Amino acid sequence: MIRKEFWLRGVWCVALACAWMVVLPSEAASSFERDLAKAKAKGPAQQAQLLLFNYLDLHQNNASLFYEFGICTLEQKRAVEQTVPRALSLLGGLTDKAGPAQFMWAYGLYLQQLYEPEKRHALLEQASKILEGLLADPADPWQIRARGQCLLGRIRLAQGQSKEALVLLDKVLEVNALDLNHLAASLCRVATLDSLEQTEDADVAQMKLAGHPLVQRNLLLRLLLVDALHRRGGSYDPYFALLSDKKIRRQAEALAHYIHGRWVESITPGQDLSALPAAVVGAMGEQLRIAGQNMALDHDLGAGAQLQWAYRVNEALLNRLPGATSGVRTRAQFNRAMSLYYQDADDAKKAMAAALWLTQMAKENPSHSLAVTGISYAMELLRAQRQSVAYRQCAEVLFDQFATSEAADNERLAYAATVLIPQKQFARAIALLEMVPISHGTYFEAQRERLYCMTHDKSLSQMLEREAMRLCDEATRMKTRQSMDAMGHAKIILADLAMANKKWERALGWLDGFEKVYEAEDPLLLMKLQREGSILMQLDLLPSEATLAVSLAQSLLNGAALRNMSEEDLLEIKLVQAGALRTLGKLAEARVILESLIQQFDRDARVIHELAQTFFELGSEADMAEAGRYYQKLIEGLSAADPHYWNAWMRYLQICDRTGRHTHIIADRIRTLRASDPKLGGEPYQTELVRLSEKYSSP
Repeated sequence: MIRKEFWLRGVWCVALACAWMVVLPSEAASSFERDLAKAKAKGPAQQAQLLLFNYLDLHQNNASLFYEFGICTLEQKRAVEQTVPRALSLLGGLTDKAGPAQFMWAYGLYLQQLYEPEKRHALLEQASKILEGLLADPADPWQIRARGQCLLGRIRLAQGQSKEALVLLDKVLEVNALDLNHLAASLCRVATLDSLEQTEDADVAQMKLAGHPLVQRNLLLRLLLVDALHRRGGSYDPYFALLSDKKIRRQAEALAHYIHGRWVESITPGQDLSALPAAVVGAMGEQLRIAGQNMALDHDLGAGAQLQWAYRVNEALLNRLPGATSGVRTRAQFNRAMSLYYQDADDAKKAMAAALWLTQMAKENPSHSLAVTGISYAMELLRAQRQSVAYRQCAEVLFDQFATSEAADNERLAYAATVLIPQKQFARAIALLEMVPISHGTYFEAQRERLYCMTHDKSLSQMLEREAMRLCDEATRMKTRQSMDAMGHAKIILADLAMANKKWERALGWLDGFEKVYEAEDPLLLMKLQREGSILMQLDLLPSEATLAVSLAQSLLNGAALRNMSEEDLLEIKLVQAGALRTLGKLAEARVILESLIQQFDRDARVIHELAQTFFELGSEADMAEAGRYYQKLIEGLSAADPHYWNAWMRYLQICDRTGRHTHIIADRIRTLRASDPKLGGEPYQTELVRLSEKYSSP
């Protein structure tokens, strides 16, 4: 019924750098491990650098910055807490640490204190001493002064030495190298000003960060700023402001799922969410529902618990928003219904309850983007119970509130056929079916039913004739299976209208050719035969322009159609019919029958022979070419023991003779044939082949 939704937290939806791409954690990890293995020969310092920067910054989307200043995903959190000890272990084995290695050692210690607060004091002291030594060298041989000052400023803030931190950070910002180090210093400066209770200055600094070039180019870093703003004041409004920014319209949906997924990771089942804004809880409820739904579609045993959790979150939110028509309530209604249904898709009671909730949701807030989706799902859940009150109520909402939607188009025929027509509400059915667009897959079937509904009202007879003829024209242009079926029924109705006015020839004209067009459609053939029989009885008309063979063959075919005989069973009858027509000189009719047969029996020698003979007798140059092609097929597929083989050779060489093409091969071919059979297949082939041989033999 419903496809999986690919916005789970298992897939990262935020871009690295400026691009918007999807990164699978497993792919990032495997790629990084290959890089790390290559760096092993270069020593532990190189490996540590790959861990702390390439992996955390590139493969894990600036995980260390989000850990320090923003809000991590669980994947980023694990990456930091597993990578830092690994890097420190590599660096700890170095007996003589150069400047870059010392910096990385201090950086690793600083990151470690973020997740090991009980060791914070000692780790910060150790990192501080390392950096103080590095910064004491005025030559800065390793070009790490700015990075060292930034890191030391963050350490001083963590140690409670805010004024010293501010001095260091300002030195970094004076350099004006607009890189990640500059951004980290700017973020830390905002936090430092807050710690000094310089709130207004902190607000200005925060606002200034929005114009940072890296932030302008990188949506991931823009989200980092929003995280920092949220951490300052606890408000969720910055997230909603970001997601409503028209400049990121194309990325907004993926970014929303990314943000909402992080919110879900911060809660546990049963946690009281009443203190959180309704919109935040609604987003969490949606993420939980999507995860549970996808798990159910994957037959994951944990789906039930996940869906129950999603159901409780959305149910609690709806209890907070009674009677509201907000988008938050509408989404919660949708997510509650889907969470209930997917707990057990085979439970009819759950399906019914979900459908009723979805119907109510659409009725309450029809302008919401989820309304038409919800009512469409509701109809799908109720479709197996079309005569139920719930189905009719849902359909009424669909056709009243969403009359021009694809969901309404999908349901019009089913509703008319199962509810309105059985209740003889023909006028409503006519109006409903008229709205099905010609591009819809049920259009021709719907128009067929509409015509039959119109037959119940004699006052519509003139309109009925016009509409039936229009449908025939449309069907002729489309030439699909559905359109041709609809055309057959339209012609039956047109024949009925003509018969009602005693216009017998007109009625027969509408029925002409049914056997060819609808040879596999027994119901239409039966209706056609019934009407022809009725006309013949009223006119006392007997067929007079066909020989006994043609008449008998046609009679057999008509009878066979009523007995549901297969095409294989009908083959012999049609071959007799075609042969009789050819004998009577009705070559075009024979050709039509045989060309129809060759499409299904292209390897049957009898069909190929009859079609070749028909083309040969038609006699034009093009027909001769077609005959030659089929005779060549017989020659290639038959043995000399089959009379059709010798007939094919005779006709093929006659065609060469008559058309003047390939005449140089005639004598040689007959000489070869004589070697296999001195009698050249016997009469009537021998005499003709001898004549041709003598005609084209060299003097």
